[in-house]
Amino acid sequence: MAKQRCVRFSTEKVISTVHILGTELFLDIHGAAPRAATCFKIWATHGLNIYKIEDHMTKSTKPSKSKVSCHDSTWPLDRTVKFSATMDAPSDQVDDEKIRVSYYECNDKVPIAKAILHITCIEMSLDADINRLGMVTRGGKQKDQWTWGPDGKGAILLVNCDRDNPKAKEEDNKDTKLTSKQDLQDMSRMILTTQGPNEVFANYQLTLHISKADCDKVGVFYAQDKKEQRYYKHVLGSEKISYHVKRNLGQVESIFYVEGLKFPDIDFSGLVTFHASLLEPAKKVWRTSKRTWGRVGKKHL
Repeated sequence: MAKQRCVRFSTEKVISTVHILGTELFLDIHGAAPRAATCFKIWATHGLNIYKIEDHMTKSTKPSKSKVSCHDSTWPLDRTVKFSATMDAPSDQVDDEKIRVSYYECNDKVPIAKAILHITCIEMSLDADINRLGMVTRGGKQKDQWTWGPDGKGAILLVNCDRDNPKAKEEDNKDTKLTSKQDLQDMSRMILTTQGPNEVFANYQLTLHISKADCDKVGVFYAQDKKEQRYYKHVLGSEKISYHVKRNLGQVESIFYVEGLKFPDIDFSGLVTFHASLLEPAKKVWRTSKRTWGRVGKKHL
């Protein structure tokens, strides 16, 4: 699951944010409240789900969460009560969903200040064959709950240690080239799905990355088309830990092929992790929850 994000409102300017479908956006309403304010109202467009979270301030009781209606409901500025928002579908346009918070003094009917938030929702999903059915499982949940063994759950990567080209001097996992269909069949597919307004992906950097500790354990190739021919670019592994995914206008899927480079041993459990992030130039704005796991396994020859 993704790290929970929080956005702070402002009574001085309109705030815009990008929200990842499937995650929860926490609303910092108290930070923008005028000192004289004692209560507030929330108005939201129909594409948003607003939740109230009450912290009962006891170790034995978990915070309660309930969906609320934003029609004429007034809440006190109580810091034990928090609010969050989710969406059920990607946005069609930038800033198409909105939240307005109106702050009031005690018993007043006219707000003393207002804060407005514009939200653009995009979908980012990094999927693999986590159910081991021979096909990529879309939108799979609990990708971090890996189960070992023959009846387990989680994508398996084969160590690409054969030689599809008989003339090759080294095994296929020793190079960074993918030149044959046989070599491609030795790899596992991983699909990055992105949906939302094209302006978001034009202004932010879509990045696929792994940890430095994993870069000698997996290799990743990106399927691309050039001059009416498909080729496979080596993008991760062998000292490469991140790749800026160049998304064409309206492109929904980016297909990657993953190979294992190293067998599990005493200092490698066999578990590797991939992350997809959306970055603002020179400044990271969030990391999504969309990560997928793979176990490096022995290749059957």
